[in-house]
Amino acid sequence: MLEQKKKQDNLTIFIQAMKQKLYKTSFEKLSVGEIVKESGLSRQTFYRTCENKYDLVNKYLKKIIIETYSTIGTESTFRKSLENKFRKMLPERELLAVAFQSKEYDGLYQFTHRLILDFHKNFIEKQEKRPLDAEEKHLLDMYCEASVYMTMKWATKEMEATPQQMSRLLVDAMPLKLQKVYKTVGQTE
Repeated sequence: MLEQKKKQDNLTIFIQAMKQKLYKTSFEKLSVGEIVKESGLSRQTFYRTCENKYDLVNKYLKKIIIETYSTIGTESTFRKSLENKFRKMLPERELLAVAFQSKEYDGLYQFTHRLILDFHKNFIEKQEKRPLDAEEKHLLDMYCEASVYMTMKWATKEMEATPQQMSRLLVDAMPLKLQKVYKTVGQTE
């Protein structure tokens, strides 16, 4: 437990260091060494925390998504959870934009797709108490792909929208079969 807390603290330090360096250099040109130097921590600590600079961004995004999506099904609707996610991402928009736009590596896009696809699949199967059928899996995959694509457009400022508008659009875009599952547990408005 203490080890996990230390890793999270280090993750935060490395993200802040990365953000500082991005004021002076592009994401593609930014090296792990520069992040480490800015952080004041060791290279060994960096590699115990993450694999590379892309993994660093992925872990940070995962943290944001898990924090916001964890309220779904408990205290918040799906729309409110999405709005909260975009509010938390708003100050990180530039960091996400450079990560999404990176020509070196497109792992952030794929990582985000897998993360939200797994979340929705697990949530729906838990609520329905059955596995998704093939058609539902395809619909969910298409919805998640479109959701990540629109999030990328928002992060890169190709699309201007408030967190509230983004959450409404993503809920409205959900296929009817999937909306039905979220409505049964009071997750759409």
